[in-house]
Amino acid sequence: MKGSLSEKASKISIILVISITIGKFIAYLFSNSLTVYSEAWHGFSDLFTTVLIFIAIKISYSFFKYFINLYYSILIKYFDFIRVL
Repeated sequence: MKGSLSEKASKISIILVISITIGKFIAYLFSNSLTVYSEAWHGFSDLFTTVLIFIAIKISYSFFKYFINLYYSILIKYFDFIRVL
């Protein structure tokens, strides 16, 4: 399985946040409103947060795989030891 559901959701969120932020900047160009301008810059903080979440998911998934593999290797060694007795 390539990529977890969380990773796919994060990638979709990143694409959506980028498109919404670009749309807000375009709206600012047409309206010249400072409120829309500040909201567009706020979109960059949303993008930064979404990218951090994506990185955290990737890190946590790699730790999860490591500990699951460690757990299974310990179980296999334990049951091999029990079988020898």
